[in-house]
Amino acid sequence: MSEEELDEALADLEETRRTAERELEAIGGCREEIEALERDREAIKASWAAAVPGNLDRLTPEERNELYLKLRLEMRPTDGGYEVTGPFCSLDPLSF
Repeated sequence: MSEEELDEALADLEETRRTAERELEAIGGCREEIEALERDREAIKASWAAAVPGNLDRLTPEERNELYLKLRLEMRPTDGGYEVTGPFCSLDPLSF
C-alpha cells in the first residue's frame, strides 16, 4: 500500500469515526429525552392518581365511565377479570 493510499484510507476512517460520534451523540440526546418523558409520565400518573376519588367503588357507572373517558382508558372483560389499556398503562395490558 502506498503512502497516498494509506492517507486516503485514514481519511475515510476518520470520516467514519466522526459520523459514528455524531450518531452516538444523537442517540444520547434521544435517550435523555426518553428518560425525561418517562419521568414526566410518572409525575402525571401520580398527579392524576391523587385526583381520582379514593373509593372507586362508590362511583356510579356513569361517573366511572366519565373517569375512564378522561383518562382515555379502555377496559375489556377477560376470563380472569378485566384488561385495561390506555396511555398510562404499561406495554402489557393490566389485568386485575
